[in-house]
Amino acid sequence: MTAEDRRSLALTEAALARLVGAWAVHAPTVLQNIATMRSAGSCAEPYLRRWEELIERGPDALASVVLAHSDEAQVLRSVHPLAGLLSPRERWAVLDSVPR
Repeated sequence: MTAEDRRSLALTEAALARLVGAWAVHAPTVLQNIATMRSAGSCAEPYLRRWEELIERGPDALASVVLAHSDEAQVLRSVHPLAGLLSPRERWAVLDSVPR
């Protein structure tokens, strides 16, 4: 796993912890992020559909797929719609905690 992959995994873990901890509050934000990404054309449609599918399946399914050590998980982490779940300060704290 590269340094960038480790940072991506750490950020995704932190954002997913927030999402899972308050699913009803944060899942709509993630779905809105997906809609924004789709309308901006900033991500390939199959990845956006996969994220939507995982959100529909619920927090356990989402976490088990996105946090796995697989090629699919790595790609999903690199195009994740989890923006806004962590504050900038929280994001930097996570990044600072990842060995380089």
